[in-house]
Amino acid sequence: MTDLCLFPGQGSQAPGMGKELFDRYPHLIKNASDCLGYDVKDKCLTASASDLARTEVTQPLLYLVSALSYLHHVQETGVVPEYLAGHSLGEYVALFAAGCFDFMSGLEIVAERGRLMSEVSGGSMFAVVGLPPEDIIDQLNQLSFDQLTIANYNDHSQTVIAGYCQDAQKLQDSLCAAGAKHVIPLKVSACFHTHYMKSTAEQLAAFLSRYRLSSPRIKVVANLTGQPYKPGDDVADILVKQVYSPVLWLQSMEYVLPKVDSWSELGPGKVLTGIVTRIQNSLTSSPIA
Repeated sequence: MTDLCLFPGQGSQAPGMGKELFDRYPHLIKNASDCLGYDVKDKCLTASASDLARTEVTQPLLYLVSALSYLHHVQETGVVPEYLAGHSLGEYVALFAAGCFDFMSGLEIVAERGRLMSEVSGGSMFAVVGLPPEDIIDQLNQLSFDQLTIANYNDHSQTVIAGYCQDAQKLQDSLCAAGAKHVIPLKVSACFHTHYMKSTAEQLAAFLSRYRLSSPRIKVVANLTGQPYKPGDDVADILVKQVYSPVLWLQSMEYVLPKVDSWSELGPGKVLTGIVTRIQNSLTSSPIA
């Protein structure tokens, strides 16, 4: 059996997340609390949804809960997966699981990533449902929304666009007229995974230079390329580029799903489970050439 573990990104957080894990790993919880400067168990269990949604809080706590979920999964099943993948922030959990850095180094890096990204403001992000990515690009070009670009290729029917938009209503109406079922504004502070994040990426690069990141010991499919990291790849450079490049989740899953027998989402929520199931169904139903 060839197994794949998936780790969610920002948006999967929820009050109460990790409650079944904290008592299993008291030493890691204490170290994480000391690192972040607050009681992580208490924050996950009692903080409001709005507090958990703050980028500087969301990112380290999602990393924490997803990493513990992975440790528990391996301990319970005795199975080490052959492939790993994570959506945006989730890629850091995949790299931890693959041995690129230890648990605490990953937490420190993700906490700084969250802090840097939380300081960025301006721009918008929209989830477009029911319109293929190529049609979205055509519409953006036709409507002269040249400050918008694709940030996430999630699946064939769900794409996230981001950037600066002077007339959100016109954008929504136009995309719906072109065939989109929904155009949903996302509650984010900035246009993540676009070229507008390059300054943030440069600051992250400076921080990452303090760490020595190893090559993955398990195949990790990168958001940046939709392909596994290769031996000798500069892991830090790929993570820096990930900040201002679109998340190629659809392409990643189209690469890896035909190669595995089973997959599981580890971490809060089931956002990826829905997305990956749709991609898997589309692959299964596609005619053989």
